[in-house]
Amino acid sequence: MQKRERFLEAVNKSCNDLSFTAPHVNFYGCSSETDDSLAHFHPDVYTICVSKIQLSKMNFEDVFNTATHEVTRIMELSHNDKFHRQHKELKARAWMPPVGRGLIYIRAGGVNPCLWTVS
Repeated sequence: MQKRERFLEAVNKSCNDLSFTAPHVNFYGCSSETDDSLAHFHPDVYTICVSKIQLSKMNFEDVFNTATHEVTRIMELSHNDKFHRQHKELKARAWMPPVGRGLIYIRAGGVNPCLWTVS
């Protein structure tokens, strides 16, 4: 899976979990983009813009974190405590197994273990 598809998958899953319509995602540059910005949300046109250059530098975990960060911006535009709490909750809800090969076995404190086959 390519990073662009992983980003879209994370946005769509996050929005689905929140019962939101997924925003448009622009991967083709934006006049609001700065050299160090990974992505940003335009509430006026309901669009997430992702830096093509920064996307190429991200690993899959960074892609997921950036996508969920921008979806959280739909609910809370400021980077305040509420935003960080909502982002943390959204990441937990929208988490997907990492991309790779093999089996992933996850056991967390008294919870039934989960097993995924990852390809």
